[in-house]
Amino acid sequence: MAKPDYVRIQDISGSETANASLIGPYNEGTVITLVCVSSGGKPVAQLNWYNNSSPLQDSTDCRVIQQLPFIH
Repeated sequence: MAKPDYVRIQDISGSETANASLIGPYNEGTVITLVCVSSGGKPVAQLNWYNNSSPLQDSTDCRVIQQLPFIH
C-alpha cells in the first residue's frame, strides 16, 4: 500500500487552489467545477468530496461525478 505522490484540487481551468480546504469566495448561485487530481497511490485512491463534515451527494444543487482512473 502506498500513499499518492500528490493530491491537487483544481478549478475547471486547471488553476490549483492555494488551500485545498478553502475555495472562493464565490457569489451565491455561482456554478463552480472542481477537479481532484492524484497520482502514484497503490491501490488507486478513492476520492470523496465534503462540505464541512457532510459528504456531497448528487442533488438538484450538486453533481458529483466519479471518473475512472487514468493510468499511464
